[in-house]
Amino acid sequence: MYAPQQQNAGNSAFNAYPQPTTMNTQWPAGQPQAGFNQQPAAQNPASYGLAFADTTTAGDPQVTIIQNWPSCGNQSLSQVPTEIAYTSESDIQPSWGYDIKPNLTILKWFKLFLEYPDEQIKELCELPPGKTMLDVTADFLGAMYRHAIEQLYLQRGRPVMEITQVDFVLTIPAVWNELACMRTRQAAERAGFTKNHTLNMCTEPEAAALYTLRSSEASANAGDKVIVCDAGGGTVDLISYNIRRTHPRLEVDEAVVGTGDTCGSTYINRAFENFFKTRLGRHYDLRVAQQQRVMRNFEEVKCGFRDREDQETYSVVVPGKNNIPEAGIVDGEFEITRAQMRGFFDPAIDKVIELLAEQVSQLNLLDGGRSNKQVLLVGGFGQSPYLYKRVMEWAKPQGINVLQPKDGHVAVVKGAVIRGLDMAGPQQGSVSDPTRAVWVRKCRKHYGTLMISHFIPGQHYEEDAFIDPVTGLKMAANQISWFVYKGADISDDKKISQQFHRTFRKTTLWEDTLVVCEDDIPPTRMTPQVKVICKLTADLTKHSKRIFDVQYGWFRKVFTCAYRVDMTLRAGYMTFELVYKGISYGAVRVELQ
Repeated sequence: MYAPQQQNAGNSAFNAYPQPTTMNTQWPAGQPQAGFNQQPAAQNPASYGLAFADTTTAGDPQVTIIQNWPSCGNQSLSQVPTEIAYTSESDIQPSWGYDIKPNLTILKWFKLFLEYPDEQIKELCELPPGKTMLDVTADFLGAMYRHAIEQLYLQRGRPVMEITQVDFVLTIPAVWNELACMRTRQAAERAGFTKNHTLNMCTEPEAAALYTLRSSEASANAGDKVIVCDAGGGTVDLISYNIRRTHPRLEVDEAVVGTGDTCGSTYINRAFENFFKTRLGRHYDLRVAQQQRVMRNFEEVKCGFRDREDQETYSVVVPGKNNIPEAGIVDGEFEITRAQMRGFFDPAIDKVIELLAEQVSQLNLLDGGRSNKQVLLVGGFGQSPYLYKRVMEWAKPQGINVLQPKDGHVAVVKGAVIRGLDMAGPQQGSVSDPTRAVWVRKCRKHYGTLMISHFIPGQHYEEDAFIDPVTGLKMAANQISWFVYKGADISDDKKISQQFHRTFRKTTLWEDTLVVCEDDIPPTRMTPQVKVICKLTADLTKHSKRIFDVQYGWFRKVFTCAYRVDMTLRAGYMTFELVYKGISYGAVRVELQ
């Protein structure tokens, strides 16, 4: 790939303007949109939720939460624990969620490890023999997929479902890296979510914001800044939005790049579990079923904790243990003081408030602190009364409003369905649809391609220099052409094109290397800070050389090709495509962060 004729040359960032998307897929009997998210519930340290909407019915599609799960009886539960257990190494359909037998070893919190390389995962957690973290995730998602399809068949009937297209929207933490996004998609594909379906991805805070801002609770006006704090089991994601307009349709842009950290409610559970084991000491001989019961009992205490001055102690029932005074167990109950409860919560909440303060600080830099601001607490952990109290104590002196929206624990999964409806068509999500929300996001990283440029003394490094054997010209290898810059505004279906040029004698497979960089100012050449994400391969070997232009260099006949690479932004991902004379010769998909 040779030096591009950059269509956006001179711009420090690519400015993308919001464009509505239209999907042209035809559906014989309409289309349910299934939102699928990895959001923790108040009842469980880490949980998944499922919801769907049917576009075949008259009026606005209603979002339905799936509330029945294997082995949960008649209880209506909006989410299922992110837990899985294998009975043997060859177990192809392991137990999951509420269906796990008490005597089995449970794997949980595995979502948190998707960002780590396989070698590091082996050091951090123990996996079943022959299983990788991707295998475990795919097995769990496979169980979720089968349950989702089963519920759709039960609620809509086999005749209707057999002629109905089902599309899925999968939500992910906003702060995940490319490795975690790629593994999540790979696991979802192996689980069946792309088998005769379309699978789109959306960040959790964006889904939560979409649901909440469309509800009547978030009384945001044009010009207001809304900080969505999606506090879940593993991660807490924050993104600040600027409300451009609310009527006739919602138009929102990301005010500053989102942030997040692994400070969710699972760390409160771990803090209690470590404290409990230490207090019991030699008396800690609980069976697996007893341990699970203790943690479920603690969940009830945790979810109701308000740090009230009139309640100084809290009790967690410990099955099988009656009186162990030195361990704090009296009449089968483990006593926890109010101060100890704060000690479990405060490290995680302190980090949440630190993240909120960072967002507010960046917003104030943009507008001098003049805009109205509100914080939306969503997600399972986001419904904690104590978290709300602490955030209110921090926000009130600054004039910032704090809301805990109704259904906040399912805001992500409901928002994912709405996102799917916005992308559907032609009824919903078309350019003319006044209800379709328009989102403009901030790009988290720089994305570009490696290229070879004509060598310019004083600009290029001699270590990158070489003589092109075809043209005899001095060239510079390992240079980078950036398509989109970190912090740039991006929106769905926006296309960026760059022109490139190749000179060759024989037609071979062409490979263009796609790269990413997180530094604020990206380098112009390959450095350790630039990471390769994938290759774009194009095959023109089957075509006659007559389609190429001819030149003569170094007294020999050579072929030249002026082509372009199109980068198209989609919901949650981007595609790179090599186009020559209007024909696509190769494309690759990259999960967008």
